[in-house]
Amino acid sequence: MKRILMILSIFLTQAVFAQDLSDLRKQALEGKTDCNGSVYANDSFAYYVNSKILKVLELKTGKETAQIDTSRPITAVKSDSEKLFVLTEANLEIWDLAGQKHFSTLPTYPNLSAPYNFYEQPRGLAISSDKIYIAHGLLGVVIVDRQSEQFETVISTKSTVRDIAITKNTAVMVLDNNTPDGFHGFALVDLQSNQIQKYIGVENVFPESVTITGDTLLVGYFSTIWKYRTQDVLTQSNPAVLGRVFNFPAGPGSIIGKAHYDSKFMYACFESVDIQGQNPNKHIVAFDRVSLGL
Repeated sequence: MKRILMILSIFLTQAVFAQDLSDLRKQALEGKTDCNGSVYANDSFAYYVNSKILKVLELKTGKETAQIDTSRPITAVKSDSEKLFVLTEANLEIWDLAGQKHFSTLPTYPNLSAPYNFYEQPRGLAISSDKIYIAHGLLGVVIVDRQSEQFETVISTKSTVRDIAITKNTAVMVLDNNTPDGFHGFALVDLQSNQIQKYIGVENVFPESVTITGDTLLVGYFSTIWKYRTQDVLTQSNPAVLGRVFNFPAGPGSIIGKAHYDSKFMYACFESVDIQGQNPNKHIVAFDRVSLGL
């Protein structure tokens, strides 16, 4: 009985902690009107982009505690338990989580430097325990060793890589149709061999993000989100779309940059417009995932 009570106590504590984190993120982020790009959060801080500036908010207080200024627009933000990774159109900056200490700045592609052609720009980022994966448009996916911060290899793809996410030993990439054959959809990479396993064509174009949360895989476009079962994407040649979100509670509009998901909310910089599609207004919204069907 004691063991059962202990397990139940741990479970309830974890649930409350997750609930509190979601609420703290919402309180810190929602309503910010100077966003113009991706939103991201971890257990201690929330971050949002305004073009070349990354705002850092402490979750405990909800207050802005730092601001990272970059030379080029920011395209993606990720972190692990110790470091913050800020990807721009020109390079990758590595900071402490608080955005107070700068560790290093890395080029994003071997033997090339910015400015890149629009379709060659680094757009997405994934972090594992020992590797950094950069979705670099038509140039493919760049793999960097985290310890040495040296380039390891580049995986070429047949279209523009817009973003990348990792699950187990597989990287899932979303590609756009900026090549003669017009392919757009998924590409799956085996991370043991760094070889592309398969391509999966998708009817929609210009994906902005791919996010994996457990067995849910979400692809973000400017004005819609497509939902898949992760295992279906990994194992099937034509995975079913489980849902498409077109209508947002915040009204007509579109998502700017990449959204961040936790167990309860989707946090996004949302550009709303009036019924005539005029008077755009950007602000961060914490969308309830259950209400959206995500």
